[in-house]
Amino acid sequence: MILTALLLAFLSALLPFLFSKLEKVQGWLVALIPAILLAAFASLDVLNQSTILESTSWLPELGLNINFYIDGLSSLFIYLVLGMGIFVFAYANGYMKSYSGKSKFYSFLVLFMAAMLGLVSAGNMILLFIFWELTSISSFLLISFFHDKENSRKSALQALLITGVGGLALLGGFVIIGSVVGSYEIQDWIDNAELIRSSGYSTVALILIILGAFTKSAQFPFHFWLPNAMAAPTPVSAYLHSATMVKAGVYLLMRLGPVFGPTDMWQFTLPLFGSITFLLGAFFATVQTDLKRIFAYTTVSSLGALVMLIGIDTDLSILAALMFLLVHSLYKGALFMLAGIIDKRVGTRDIRLLGGLWRKMPVVTVITVLVLTSMAGVPPLIGFLGKEMIYEAKLQVPEAAPYMTTFSVLGNIFMVFVSIYVAYRVFFRTQIQWPKEPTRAGISKVFGPFLLATFSLLFGILPQRYIQPYLQLAIDSVRPEDIKLSIHLWHGFNLVLILSIITVMAGVLLFVFRKKTILLFTWVYESIFSVHFSDKFFKGIDNFMKVNKKKADVVQHGYQRFYLATIFSVAALFLWYIIVQTWGQPSVVDFDSLSWVLAVISAIIVVLSFMSLPSTLRRISVITIIGGVGYGISAIYLMYGAIDLAITQFLVDSLTVVLLVLVLPKLPKLVIYTKTKGAIKDLLIAGAFGSAMGIIAFTAATNPDVDKISEYFKEFSLSVAHGKNIVNVILVDFRGIDTMGEITVLVLASLGIYSLLKIK
Repeated sequence: MILTALLLAFLSALLPFLFSKLEKVQGWLVALIPAILLAAFASLDVLNQSTILESTSWLPELGLNINFYIDGLSSLFIYLVLGMGIFVFAYANGYMKSYSGKSKFYSFLVLFMAAMLGLVSAGNMILLFIFWELTSISSFLLISFFHDKENSRKSALQALLITGVGGLALLGGFVIIGSVVGSYEIQDWIDNAELIRSSGYSTVALILIILGAFTKSAQFPFHFWLPNAMAAPTPVSAYLHSATMVKAGVYLLMRLGPVFGPTDMWQFTLPLFGSITFLLGAFFATVQTDLKRIFAYTTVSSLGALVMLIGIDTDLSILAALMFLLVHSLYKGALFMLAGIIDKRVGTRDIRLLGGLWRKMPVVTVITVLVLTSMAGVPPLIGFLGKEMIYEAKLQVPEAAPYMTTFSVLGNIFMVFVSIYVAYRVFFRTQIQWPKEPTRAGISKVFGPFLLATFSLLFGILPQRYIQPYLQLAIDSVRPEDIKLSIHLWHGFNLVLILSIITVMAGVLLFVFRKKTILLFTWVYESIFSVHFSDKFFKGIDNFMKVNKKKADVVQHGYQRFYLATIFSVAALFLWYIIVQTWGQPSVVDFDSLSWVLAVISAIIVVLSFMSLPSTLRRISVITIIGGVGYGISAIYLMYGAIDLAITQFLVDSLTVVLLVLVLPKLPKLVIYTKTKGAIKDLLIAGAFGSAMGIIAFTAATNPDVDKISEYFKEFSLSVAHGKNIVNVILVDFRGIDTMGEITVLVLASLGIYSLLKIK
């Protein structure tokens, strides 16, 4: 069922092209894909089954199967991916109507959705890694959708490189832990958590896995790629960079919490970097002027809060993380969509030019104020519940409560200020500098934000009915203890409530003195954070390219004579090293088994080789003589029964001679540039390499103690590879990877030749 649904999800990436003629409702039609998948998933009834496991044979010899493992944590993410997908596709129907290439856009977005579904339902770490990289690739395609703009191309490349390097680190961590456990199944890792933690390689593996998760979820110091990714179309920002892709790292950390949670590195690294990311993201949001960048930095802040909570690794902190995961997805997806509506209807996202929109766009105003209230953590919105749980989780960690609670309160004060400030600047400020007269948004654009705001309010008022069962199932998947949840809007008058009141009041106070606040924050930002990570990243890429260009100018100089001399010199050096190390091996020559015909053919080959050396020969004569050498080698193959090799050698030599004879008359007259010293050097290199090859070949053929690899091929070619022609079996089976590589090279060469022929 799961595999079938996932395959259908990937195949559905082609469906937008079938809807290309229905441009006015294309987004609505594509929205049916996540709607149908959501209905199919709901039919699995995860609430009652708790866990669903499906397995399909993949590479059983390596212990790898296509396993899908859906529990409470997976189901929570699946609901978010599919639910947000419905809203985003419907929203994109109106937002993307004026752009070309909509079918391609929807196809990329569906592809991303399918990859994200595979990631959160994978029961095998190698399978999870494959989907992990697919999300990065599809994200690159979506961020660079406006590929005619340099900013879009640079932002997409930046996101791909950072998440791609993190993905490679992640794979390294997976391989290390997989070798320790002897399995890549997630459940096997959880069952052998103690073995993993006691392994000498666990620290290295954990560092690599954390690096992969941090790059994906935009943790400091990798946070800068996410705001730059706002160059993507707004539906992409609402989907990938608020509710789904950036949560992939959070999902992985939650999934591996039972394995690494008790370690000191986990409980130190995650809270530390999460706290820094949370505070910096919230502060950076206060000095931005572009709506999407403001919301992007608040997303960075929220991701930091999630990582911090996971690192604390208590029952309450994990529950707070799960709650805040849902809270953030609801309000942030809506905010990005609303930012896109304002941009389209007013012609700008710059809050310095906005104001007074409550009269022109009353519905958008109400929805935006609701979701901003949730982001500020004000009751009765669900954001209040999320903030309360975060405070409570941090207060229950005595050794870290002071600094983490301080970071959290300060960061949330910034979030309250940003929420009020954005609402004021966009909707209620009297100064107006609209680039164009605002118009009301269509239903397809308002549909998603309206429902998300409604859910934020409904879930906040009645959390026990609508979200508690799913959060209960999710925390049961992450924490082995029997934890009974009881989520209420009102928790009584306590220290947590006092901190919430202080947070809101401080945020309001900052807004009251907003002019001085913005001046102060801007001065701090420009003074302390004058180094922009994004600029340093691109500068580092430029320097990397310069260094490689200089290296290429030295190594890849284009002088083929030096290439050949280098290759044969290095090869001769290593061969003679082997000869010296193995000198004195016994050798037995069986002269009775030698054939006089073989001796004659070998003598002819040697004579022809020396005949090709004189510089006075014409080029055609040299080519003809060398062709004779090839025919002699063909005869040797024939004597040993390798008929196919003999025929191949004969055909290649014949074709080479014919082609060279046809081409040589077109070339300039042969001029001898090699001086005596050069000729001596060439003779020394050729002699060193040729003599080394001769000695090694003689030793291998005459040493009685050496096991002949040919015996292995004789024994297993028929019984294992089911082939009677040993040479063919070697090429296709025993050295199949080599053959595939050679085929790939030929294909690439053919494509290159075809491209050159197309140039007029």
